[in-house]
Order: sequence, then C-alpha cells, then structure tokens
Amino acid sequence: MPHHGLRFAILIGMLVAVGVGASVYAGYTLVRDARESWRVMAAAEAARLTGVADMQIAQSHTALRAFSALFHGSDEVTPEEFETGVALLDDDESASVFLGFAYAMRVPRRERQAVEQDLALRFQTVGSEPELAPDTYEHWVVTMLGGQLSGARRGTDLATHPEMRAAVAAAYRTPGEIISSVGHVDERGQIQLIVALAAPNADRDGVLLGAFDVAMFIDFEIRAASPEGLDVRLIERSDLFVATGSYARKPLSGGLLPPRGVVETFVHRIAQGQSAWEFHWDLSPSYLGGPPLGLARAAIVGGIAATLLFAALAVLLLRQNIRIANAVAQRTAELARARDQAELASRTKTEFLANVSHELRTPLNAIIGFAEVMGSEMFGSIGDRRYRGYVRDIRDSGIHLLAVINDILDLAKIEAGREELQEEEIDLESLATSCVRIVGERAAENGLTLVVDVPPGMPAIVADGRKLKQILINLMSNAIKFTPNGGRISLTARLDEALDCEIVVRDNGIGMSMEDIPKAMSSFGQVDSTLGRRFDGTGLGLPLTKHLTELHGGQLSIHSAPGSGTAVRIVLPAQRVLARAAE
Repeated sequence: MPHHGLRFAILIGMLVAVGVGASVYAGYTLVRDARESWRVMAAAEAARLTGVADMQIAQSHTALRAFSALFHGSDEVTPEEFETGVALLDDDESASVFLGFAYAMRVPRRERQAVEQDLALRFQTVGSEPELAPDTYEHWVVTMLGGQLSGARRGTDLATHPEMRAAVAAAYRTPGEIISSVGHVDERGQIQLIVALAAPNADRDGVLLGAFDVAMFIDFEIRAASPEGLDVRLIERSDLFVATGSYARKPLSGGLLPPRGVVETFVHRIAQGQSAWEFHWDLSPSYLGGPPLGLARAAIVGGIAATLLFAALAVLLLRQNIRIANAVAQRTAELARARDQAELASRTKTEFLANVSHELRTPLNAIIGFAEVMGSEMFGSIGDRRYRGYVRDIRDSGIHLLAVINDILDLAKIEAGREELQEEEIDLESLATSCVRIVGERAAENGLTLVVDVPPGMPAIVADGRKLKQILINLMSNAIKFTPNGGRISLTARLDEALDCEIVVRDNGIGMSMEDIPKAMSSFGQVDSTLGRRFDGTGLGLPLTKHLTELHGGQLSIHSAPGSGTAVRIVLPAQRVLARAAE
C-alpha cells in the first residue's frame, strides 16, 4: 500500500504541475491576446487621429485658397478689402490655426528704388529689430498685413528670412499650389510655418501668406481629441538630404525621442510642402486603463485554484483510501485468522469424530454379532425368555447406535470435503423399488401405505447409487416416523421443463411450520427437542440428505405446514440425465 500511495502522490504532483502549467499558459495566451487587441485599438486610434489632422490641414488650405479668390476676382485689392477678408477668416473655424495673413509683392532688384518711393518706405529685414534689407535678386515686400506674422510688418522683405523666402518663391513659381515652409521659431519662441499661395494684385505679382501656428494646431486640435495614454509628437522631416546623407528631422511639438514608460510608438506621415510631417503617437500603459487583463488573471487564478482544489480533494481521497485499505487489510487479517481457527477446529472435530467413531464401531460390531449369536441360540438354549428380549434389545440398540455413528462419519467427511462420488448409471424405478422394500416392513407395522410413481421409460441418471439410495431411505424413514397410522407416503420421479430430474417424497403426516424448517435442516436439530419428545432420532437425516444432494450438484427444498404433511423435493441437474424417454 505505501508504494501505491507514493505512486498516487507522484501522480497528483504531476497533475498539479500540468494543471498549474496549463492555467499559466492559458493566462499567458489571454494576456498576449488582450495586449495585442489593446495595441491594435491604439494603432487604429492613432491612424484615425492622423487622418483628422490631415483633414484639418486640408481645411486650412481650403480657407487660404478661398481668401485668394479675392485677388483673382478683383483688379486690385486694397488694404481695406484685405482687412475685411482677414476678418471673415477669423470667423471661419477652418482658419483658426492661422495667426495672421499677409500679402507679399514681388519686386525685382531693378525695381526696388521705384517701389520704395511709391510705397514711401524702405525695405527692411524680418525680425523684432529690423534693418535695411540688402539687395537680392528679388524682394518679397509685405504690403498688406492682418493679424500676426512672425517678425513681419508693412515693408518687411521676406527674402531676408530663409524659410519664408523659400516658401514664397516656390509658391510664385508653382501657381495654384499651396506651399508650406519648414518650421521655424517665431518671436514668441513658438514653432510656426508659412503657408503661401500665388495671388497677383493689379499688375504686380505677389503671394498670399498665412502664418500657421503649429503649437495651437497640436494642442487644441489634435491633443484635445486624443484619449489619455495616447500622446502625439510632431516631427518635421526635410525632403532634402543633409550633408550626412540622412533626412534632417526637427521636432515641431514634443521631442525626437519618446518619453520613458512608452509601450510602443505608431508613426504616420503627411506630405506638407517642402517637408513631411511625422506624427509619432506614443502608447502609454494608461491608455484605456491598460490592457483588459481581468479575464486572463481570472483564468490563471481560477485555473490554479481549481487545480489546487482538485489536488486537495485527491489528497483527501488518498488519505481516506489509505485508511480504508488499512482497515480492510486489518479486517482481512482478522478474517484469515478466524478462518484458520475455524478450519483447525473443523479439522480437529472431524479427526475427533473419525477416531471416536472408529473406536466405537469396532466394539459395536462385536456387540451386535454376539447378540445375534445369542438370539439364535447357536450354542444352546439361554433359558429364560426374558433373556431373549434383552438380547434383541441389545442387538437393536447396537444397530441404531452404529447407524448414528455412520451418519456422523458421512457428515464429517462431506463437511471436510473428503467425500467422493462413485458414479454409475442408475435406473430410478429399480432404485425406488429397492428402497421401498427396505422401509416397507416398518411402514406396514405403522399401518402406512407406500406408493411409488416413476413413469414408464423414465431415463436413467448418472449418480452415486449408494448415496442416492441413502437419500431416498432417509426421506422415506422421516416420512414414516412423522406420519400417523393410516397415512400415505409417495415417492415420485419425473423430468421438469428444464429436463432436470425431480424426485419428491410426500406424506400427509403432522407437518411443521415455516419457522421449524431451518431447525430441522440443522445438524442434530429436532423440531420437538424436549426430553419427552415422541419421535426418536439424532437429527442428522435431513442435513446429511441435503449435503449428499448438493454433492451431486442438486438442490433440496421442503414444503410443509402443520397438520398438512410434508413434501421434500430433490432436483438433480439435467446433465445427470442420460436420455429422454422414447415417445
């Protein structure tokens, strides 16, 4: 049993390991799927917000293009008309990202002096402390201004600012296209860029400008619509290679590198004039409260808890099984000892009965023999007749005592399993007739009628003839003993529906109750056990008859009722029947 317990404990340990491992693996899979789903949602949101930004930039360009229609639809736009247009744009939400607007007139170098005289001002540099603008191939002079334009005022030459000059020059040379400059720091220290569109005024070429506030655009248009945990950094990448052979990258909002704690960064690009904007969306663990890991944790905790619960139950069952097994083993050992003691007692009893019976039979045979010699007066007369009666009683008592001893020996042999059958082919009608002859004289003395009913052609059976004869004589002797004068005793034999051989000894004697039948079937049992009982006998007839029947593989049953007689039924199995009667 300890080995079984050890194996079971190892099995439980393996099952626990497998259960915990499966729970952890299932939880890990759910965590991975939850994180991936959470990441995919964040990526989709980043793409959506980038699309929103692109759409808003396009709307601002549309507002600038609508403003330029003022120049294309008029011979000449006056400063007053320009200011009216700016006021209209201030009410347009699509133009809310613009800090101000300006119109820059193109002035070739050869025309500078005349234009300065005509405008009554000198061309100045861009900046908070303007200076006289140097001569260049061409000048871009601000003639009209509305709102704020970084470092510009009326008479400012945008050609003195590299980013502005590049934007307005490109817009002039690509009519109809809106050109954005690269980002630059304005007077406030904020990043702004110029959006330019060619727009002639009267007989002069010029460009309509809008100052785009990057910080306002990012903070109020993009970040305000972004969920917590998904932050944006705007990086400008020049389309021109720098000397190192890589693209120049400059942060317009935020830094070049993501802050600490960022899980992943999603990058989306938008073409923007002379540069490309990169929207870097930084995914933080706080996005949507983090990945939905509740199910995964529940799976891990629940799986491990279920595994441990199963293990605890298995251990409990194992302990209970060990206790039961120990109890069974202890009880088995006790039963084995009891069996050995019973077998020893039975063997001792059998040996005692055999020895005693042997010691008794020898003198009994001598007593019976001498009594018969004396009764026959073989060697002369014994005198008084009373002696003859005494001799007869001695002989009869000896014969009765010898019969009792023989029954005890037969029963002891059967109980010890040492009785064997001497099988032969037996004709039931002849056997029944022989038995009737043996008990017939006694039945006649008691005024009883004996009837034998064996159908003609009854098949022979295979049995031990002496023992079967003993069975029938015992049953008929019992019937004679308990049937009053004038009664009737029958012995019948037939084949039943299962082809078993059925032998019944029936009488109409005193009978017995159902409660008395088990007593009659017990060894030395007497239904009337009082000292003054009417009928002699040792009570071994029926038990011996039952054992002899079962030795043949048959069954014995008794049906009786007080005052209604008794029927004893012997059934021998069909395999002992040789053949059916010929029809």
